[in-house]
Amino acid sequence: EHQTFSDAWSEKAILDTLRNPKQFFVAEKIGKIVGYCIVYTADDEADIARIAVLKESRRFGVASELIHALDVICWENQIQIIMLDVRVSNDDARAFYEKHGFTQDGIREIIIKPIEDAILMSRAVIPTKNRA
Repeated sequence: EHQTFSDAWSEKAILDTLRNPKQFFVAEKIGKIVGYCIVYTADDEADIARIAVLKESRRFGVASELIHALDVICWENQIQIIMLDVRVSNDDARAFYEKHGFTQDGIREIIIKPIEDAILMSRAVIPTKNRA
């Protein structure tokens, strides 16, 4: 959390999230958690609240596997759309999401601390049967 986000959630906030009926799943390598994704769902939509990967595990496909796992979860639960906000300045994250089919839907002004606009992005869930 702290390696990835300048507005990192507290340990209490993460633990509270784990206690609620939210979607929270992790990526593991040799029994060690190397990444996680927190997703809130409502009706047929999923909103990525957090996706993070340890620095030493980046660029090895961990985040891509988390997105794939999210597609599977969404498909199984009849969720149609995945949405997210990403900082305007976070070029790496924007490129990652675009690589995974997300498109820009608009700008949300000054919602992220430190103060920065966010780009709203979304895409349809990719059916698991259509994956190679």
